[in-house]
Amino acid sequence: GAGTVGISIASVEDITTNGTPTGDFPITSAIFGTVDGSSSVAATTFDVQNLSTATRNVDIGTTNYELTKFKLVETSSKEDVKFTGFSLFNNGTAADGDLVNFTLKDQAGNTVAAAAAQKDKKIKFVFEGDYADGYTISKGTTKYFSLYIDVKSGASRTTQVIVQNDYDIILEGISTGAFVLPAAGTVDTSFPIGDLAAAASGYNHITLNEGTLSISKDNSSPSGDVT
Repeated sequence: GAGTVGISIASVEDITTNGTPTGDFPITSAIFGTVDGSSSVAATTFDVQNLSTATRNVDIGTTNYELTKFKLVETSSKEDVKFTGFSLFNNGTAADGDLVNFTLKDQAGNTVAAAAAQKDKKIKFVFEGDYADGYTISKGTTKYFSLYIDVKSGASRTTQVIVQNDYDIILEGISTGAFVLPAAGTVDTSFPIGDLAAAASGYNHITLNEGTLSISKDNSSPSGDVT
């Protein structure tokens, strides 16, 4: 509930030590106010959004490909929240280096955060540009974030990125300064988010294709018998 809290040391006799403390007693801290968190702290949900219920075949060399999409909602309407950290895990067989230039964009197409590549299947994003200090989500609103990749190598390997734990999404209440753990949404109802099976909404799985090469004769090439 609401109230105040502070601490004080009334006298030197209240200190147990092998030394000889000195000071002007009583020593009193600042007084801090407390509030009922249920009436002031943000609450959020995080979910995957469906792009495909079946694996998508993506050619090596493809750039800026939308791999998956997420939904982040502030549900309490108590305070704005700041999105400051994000980590993903590659749930497929793609090796480190197969996929590069991971880019997280908001629904308006603004680049919010990026990671050059995965390491040990983990993708840790750095917020950048106008969002170096975090991305603000106003109280009571919904934001969508799409993840784009470049496919560098890895023929026949697969990728499905997931959020393993709620603490892989770092959210801070702007008014209270309290860090907020998101709950799961309604497409994927528990963490990990995105580890869905084929045919399920939000599967968002890809298989990497090897490239193809076609050779044909140019129409302008001379032809005829050689004697």
